Amino acid sequence: MELAKLKRYEHKAITVRDGIRLVVLKASYDEAAPVHISLIHTSLSHFKTQEDDQYTALSYVWGDNTVTSLVVIDGERLTITESLANALRDIRHATEPIKIWVDGICIDQTNRAEKETQVALMGRIYEMASNSVVYLGPEANGSEKVMEEARVF
Repeated sequence: MELAKLKRYEHKAITVRDGIRLVVLKASYDEAAPVHISLIHTSLSHFKTQEDDQYTALSYVWGDNTVTSLVVIDGERLTITESLANALRDIRHATEPIKIWVDGICIDQTNRAEKETQVALMGRIYEMASNSVVYLGPEANGSEKVMEEARVF
């Protein structure tokens, strides 16, 4: 089915004080395949007590807000920046789903009150993450060589 014909996704309200949403990024062998995700509701308190449950925080360059792409959330469509779509395609695993927090999807960008509340939690969101990924964009003009030199193990 064509993505543009899917029903538009509407975020469900976050109902707990330290509540957040997490993206479950579905696996794909095909890097060019559409991005499919699920959203789950949880809380930061949960991650204080559940050491075996982990997520990755994704930071990325928003890019041009007028250049967009569609992702599929549980059979519905959500418009995101092309930059975020590229980040999700580049970090998704071929065989395993990945649980991530990313502001462009986990925060309802149409809800000002929610944005204010969630932005206030961002420090804790990154602190509670098992790791963070900083996505600067797709490889271009030999950037992969610079990144290889900059890698620290």
